[in-house]
Amino acid sequence: MADIEADRESEVAALLDELTSVSAVSGREAPMRALLARLLSFADELSTDALGNVIARLHPTRAPEGGRAPRVMLAAHMDEIGLVVASIDDDSGALRVLPVGGVDIRNLLASDVVVHTRGGPLPGIVGSTPPHLTAAKERSKPPAWDDLFIDLGLSPEEVRARVRPGDVVSFVGPGMRLGAGRYTAKALDNRAGLAAALLAFRRLQESERPAEVVLVATSQEEVGTRGAAAAAHAVAPDAAVAIDVGFAGMPGLAKRETIEMGKGPAVSTGANVHPQLRELLLETAAEREIPVQVEVLPGHSGTDAWPIQVALQGIPTGIISIPLRYMHSPVEVVELADVAAAAELAAGFCQKVTPDRIGGWHGVSLAGSAE
Repeated sequence: MADIEADRESEVAALLDELTSVSAVSGREAPMRALLARLLSFADELSTDALGNVIARLHPTRAPEGGRAPRVMLAAHMDEIGLVVASIDDDSGALRVLPVGGVDIRNLLASDVVVHTRGGPLPGIVGSTPPHLTAAKERSKPPAWDDLFIDLGLSPEEVRARVRPGDVVSFVGPGMRLGAGRYTAKALDNRAGLAAALLAFRRLQESERPAEVVLVATSQEEVGTRGAAAAAHAVAPDAAVAIDVGFAGMPGLAKRETIEMGKGPAVSTGANVHPQLRELLLETAAEREIPVQVEVLPGHSGTDAWPIQVALQGIPTGIISIPLRYMHSPVEVVELADVAAAAELAAGFCQKVTPDRIGGWHGVSLAGSAE
């Protein structure tokens, strides 16, 4: 059993190495689409749409007599937070930038970055004023965006020749194993969820499937869950599960605000989650002895599940949440076993979606009901 678990963790780590090695800042996800085209080449159908989503389909291995197989959508966003070049200083060639997505400016000082230009990537650093030259009252404050700059180590003339306003900037945070069974890298929000979705899709390709399974690697989640909104309308699933990350416990946070690393993925509950779909996820976990925990989301989940739920006439939607520390920083951390468990849960759920199980999820006529 220990050998099996070690093999699964190694499989997850190898996949995360690949996924975190590329840049996919929101709206500029082309490198990730190219990688996914290779990783998903075994799909029965593989396409992209105008918003940059990658859509992979597995046909059902058995269809019900006299009807169509249900369609399940697994959604995991492939984009990451980053920066965009706003202007170039005339005298120094320093790049002034603005955030793409929820960037915490406190994490940026002295960071390594990559500027993605039409001529290729350029390494750079986020410069900072030495404390010796900073007023005492300013030392404890984060900088303003107007004060932040990127130094490429090039002359102003070279910078202006190679960089244009609008070029995106990604963070550098190479993946590596950390401690016993943990993994750290930039963009684990949501490469961890994407890894789980890919692993689930691999498992399903090798097994019996009563449903059509559609994996959507969504674009532009970090700037408003935009890709998922378009994909939900195009795919029109009978049920959907968003696989994303949640806030893992860490010093300074209350337990009620977090989920625990190493205790498996969370099956979320709240207004953004269909109750019966959630029960089927929990049933799957119990049958397969997959450890799970509860994540309470009273309102907006902040995930792709939000726009999927209200697409078309409404789509029964659930959320699998992988515990993640240090969200929206270049040193995010996950437990490899949690990612593997999320993959097993997603695959098992898809194998349980049959017409009989989801027949009542889409509403029933209330005509003639008592008032």
